[in-house]
Amino acid sequence: MKRTMVRDLQSLRSLLMVLLTLLLLGRVLGHATLVLGTISTTPNPPQPGESFTLSLELEDPTRIPIEDAVVLGEFTALGLNIESEGEPTFEKRGETITVRLSETTIAGTYEGELVLSEAGLYELQLRDQTYRQEEARAQLSFTVGGEEKLENISFVFPPTATGARTLRTWLYWLIGLPIVAAVVVTVLVVMNHRPNEQKDPT
Repeated sequence: MKRTMVRDLQSLRSLLMVLLTLLLLGRVLGHATLVLGTISTTPNPPQPGESFTLSLELEDPTRIPIEDAVVLGEFTALGLNIESEGEPTFEKRGETITVRLSETTIAGTYEGELVLSEAGLYELQLRDQTYRQEEARAQLSFTVGGEEKLENISFVFPPTATGARTLRTWLYWLIGLPIVAAVVVTVLVVMNHRPNEQKDPT
């Protein structure tokens, strides 16, 4: 009987460890913490008037890929304003070109294809719209044309607010699932021991 109880306790512990692992190491849906991003292109460097693929990798500070994010990229050409007082400055000109970055089969990787007609410097505005109530943004500089390969561009998305309903659901899963599993295993252990107790009067 003692051996059976020890075996059941070990099974309970293993089950709880599996549940905790699934909760802690599972997919990260959107984000409520800092998100680290990396931008790259294919081909590299992108050329004016030619199609290229913009790739985005997202992960949290513990290097877990961020899945199911909704991200847009907005490209706006920048021109040098030499008429401004003091040092020349860059200003936006022309239309803004928007591309939606779709999730690939690789966890935390998103891609979008587009064409930028002019060579030169662009402002790239990345917009994370995973949560409707708050949008995270990152503003980057992006160059089109030339022969020199571009280095991967790293950036950080600030945390976005998590709605009360989302947080409440997450807490239900985090706290409720292990409790339900423990109750079910305990009932099974008790039911399994009753026949043994009837057979062994000691």
